[in-house]
Amino acid sequence: MDKLQGASWIGKRAKWGNPMSLHKYTYSLSYRLISGSAAQIVFAARNKDNYLSVRMDHATGRLTVSYVCDNAWENKLPMVETLKEFPIDNIQPVNDVRLSVCDRFLTIEYNNKIISDSDEILPPQDPFMPYNKRLMLIGFRQPGSSVEYSNICVDDTPVSDACLLPLGEVCGGKVTVTDEFELTSIDPCIMVRKSVFIKGTVRHAVLYASARGFYNPYINGSKIENRYFAPGFTDYRLRIAYQKYDITSKLIQGENEISAHIGSGYYSGFAGYNSHADIYGKGISFIAKICIEYENGETEDIATDSSWEVSENSPIMYADCLQGEYYDSRMTDHIKYRPSEIIPSPQKPVPTNGQRDDLMFTMEENTIVAPREVARFVGACTSQNDDRIVFDMSQNIVGTVCVKLRGKRDLGIKIRYGEICTRSGELYVANLRSAANTDVYILSGSESECFIPDLTFHGFRYVEISGNGCSLKDIDIESVEGIVISDMDEVTGSFECSNELVDKLYSNSVWGQRDNFLLIPTDCPQRNERMGWTGDAQAFVRTAAYNMNIYNFMRKWLKDLREAQIMYNKNGSVPDIAPLCGDNRGGCAGWGDASVIVPWELYMAYGKKEILEENYEMMCAWVDFQNSPQNRYNGLRTVNGTQVPEQSDLSHTAYIQIQQRRGDHLAYDHSTPFILSATAYAAYSASLLSRTAAVLGKKEDEKKYLDLSDKIKRSFCEAWVQDDGTLAYWGEMSVDDVNNTYFSDVKGSVHHPSQTAYALAIDFDIIDVKKYPRAAECFKRTFTSRNNRIFGGFLGIAHFAPALMKCGCADTAFDLLTQEECPGWLYSVKNGATTIWERWNSYDAKTDTIADRSMNSFNHYTYGAIGQWLYSDVLGIQPSAPGYSSVELKPHYGGLLAYAKGSYITPHGEIYSSWRLDRGKFIYECKVPDGINARLTMPDGSVYDVTKYICCECDAVSK
Repeated sequence: MDKLQGASWIGKRAKWGNPMSLHKYTYSLSYRLISGSAAQIVFAARNKDNYLSVRMDHATGRLTVSYVCDNAWENKLPMVETLKEFPIDNIQPVNDVRLSVCDRFLTIEYNNKIISDSDEILPPQDPFMPYNKRLMLIGFRQPGSSVEYSNICVDDTPVSDACLLPLGEVCGGKVTVTDEFELTSIDPCIMVRKSVFIKGTVRHAVLYASARGFYNPYINGSKIENRYFAPGFTDYRLRIAYQKYDITSKLIQGENEISAHIGSGYYSGFAGYNSHADIYGKGISFIAKICIEYENGETEDIATDSSWEVSENSPIMYADCLQGEYYDSRMTDHIKYRPSEIIPSPQKPVPTNGQRDDLMFTMEENTIVAPREVARFVGACTSQNDDRIVFDMSQNIVGTVCVKLRGKRDLGIKIRYGEICTRSGELYVANLRSAANTDVYILSGSESECFIPDLTFHGFRYVEISGNGCSLKDIDIESVEGIVISDMDEVTGSFECSNELVDKLYSNSVWGQRDNFLLIPTDCPQRNERMGWTGDAQAFVRTAAYNMNIYNFMRKWLKDLREAQIMYNKNGSVPDIAPLCGDNRGGCAGWGDASVIVPWELYMAYGKKEILEENYEMMCAWVDFQNSPQNRYNGLRTVNGTQVPEQSDLSHTAYIQIQQRRGDHLAYDHSTPFILSATAYAAYSASLLSRTAAVLGKKEDEKKYLDLSDKIKRSFCEAWVQDDGTLAYWGEMSVDDVNNTYFSDVKGSVHHPSQTAYALAIDFDIIDVKKYPRAAECFKRTFTSRNNRIFGGFLGIAHFAPALMKCGCADTAFDLLTQEECPGWLYSVKNGATTIWERWNSYDAKTDTIADRSMNSFNHYTYGAIGQWLYSDVLGIQPSAPGYSSVELKPHYGGLLAYAKGSYITPHGEIYSSWRLDRGKFIYECKVPDGINARLTMPDGSVYDVTKYICCECDAVSK
């Protein structure tokens, strides 16, 4: 905070909270008919095709409540539904209307007479569709009439004249609307500005800035840097970052205008799949300090205070990460400014659960490169009519668009984003759930206009542009470009092989990472979620470290995770997401273990002990929480499950009667008991923590956690590992299990282990190596008996191929890699994927069938974790010491691959690895950086020391 010393938070005080989220409110006004016979109030409007209205018709003496919806989420025709009609018999020259909304209940007072008393008449809210009763935008629709409105209030607080300007002629709190349909926000985004006089030659100038909300800073009307979504995403209750901008070259002698646009971002916007915004606070505000050093040695500091100005009516009606951005370009010439208010600084943080007295709000400089534009795609028009145009970016991306257009003033467009188009050319948006994900632009009538919504972001391949309550006939869409925004642009890995589908799978994995590594490692970038799920992160982190330089990005997120553990405040339990938002659950095995696995994987990839030092306390707290009495029974872990009943027989069926919260999330079957995966992960985390303690020289902890890991492994083996190495547990069998002949009776019960159960037991070194032969046989059969299809989910996915390699089943691993049927890695590729899907069966191109809308992301990187195996085993690039100071090269061939080649840029330089099969020979070539000790093991077992370059061969046994 020292860089911002003397600066105040400025803006305007929040009167209502985020209008997009306001679900219980009163909207009141007075109206007078000037001409025509009816007045129509519009509210709960997202745009001119989705709103509620109340129409007072003086000719018929009826008040009508209507619902207008474009039905995009259901791929149906737009509708206008009359919800209820009421007689009004007390019409006056000037009439008072009061609407009170609470969920589906609407109370209407007309001239102080209640005509609807909490009637349940508003449309139901489908949780998987955009909101339809929140206040959102308000307005008036007056075709063929002229009406004067006054005393416009929300919750008895007047709406300012400046906010009413888009609606019509405004004078003294009265707005006249004539033959128009206009919308406005009662509390739009804000703009702040300050005129700064530069009195000499500047040697150096720096701007330090931050906001509660997302902001873009400008100097003399030009954006300072190609950055997006500052100040980033943290738990804003506890910590907010600030940015440093070098503005030396941007200042001119004389008058300069320093300004910023601020939107709700994640601070007061929607965050996660909660049904409300304002999770971290209400309102938005800005803080900044400009430090100038002149050539003559004089210095000057200019900090935010009440001398700065704030807009009352920004052209940005709203800007929300999940809902989109609404921009009225007509307002740019009518912005009203007033002196900024001093907004109170953040108060003492309050944990989500319980109380703590040791928490303090902090601000710190963000030294990590912020999200920026990393690529552009030119959209190709795929279908067009008078109602809409659809553009295909050819790649599922995350970011925003640049739309160039021209048209008549007052007309507007809606921009809707989706990942899939059906065969009929319809944009599919149902999987976005309640994220409206729609931008709106109102034209100013200029000769050519350009719209780049930059205070929101979207996940999309397809862009649909339609009229905002109008036809597209009078609007010319000149071009559409997709702008890719990411924190990731330093690619460190490459892979190519003889199978084009595998190459595309690899590309999809890289794109899924680029798209989802935005602000935090999100689970998905498009629907009402976009949270930092820990289970996804730990499963993919090793692949991510091969693909790109993720060290600083993940180091920042681990701080978010540490703070999430603190704010979750449950005895060391790690919440399922970080930053903590939109979900208040934690302690889930395989998810909380990210607190141990991610730091360790970063240490192995980059060799920096600081990552272990910074996170050691969090790692210990999580493992200790796992080992607490309420979360274990005889060494078995029941974290986030029902406690195992007291018993002496460890093979009792009660062991699988654990409430499975997630377990092997989205597995194609559900045959891995939660308690088994929880116990396996507990053993692995304790083992990694012991190794971490050894690196940090903590000898007592090293032994403590090694003993704990061994104890948990023994408990696992006593419960589920048989004398011959097979796994056995009891419970409901699937049809496939019954039909598989290799399942046998063990102690009178049916043995039916899952792919994930074997993968975890083998890859986490729980099964004794001496028992591998039989374990390997059964593990292999879990795949071959199902035609080499993958039935595991998020907890197993990163471990299938490595576990198969460990127990000598490389041929099966290669068969899984090239599986084109569902469930399998290449199924999505065959069905047109350009990123990794959340589900194995997200879409069937043959039948044009899309899976369950409730949880069906087409950009979910977790199943892309096969990437680590492509690097570590197909190319054979593995660290034998942290940070690749020494390297093991163990290339493998198999399946139908004729060659593979690729590289990885380690902290010491690039490693290149390549092999091909030629006339019965395996021919291998590699290059390693100077100073690295590299040991090469060929498929025939021959070993070479590699100092810089080697090319060698061996016999290739047919596989």
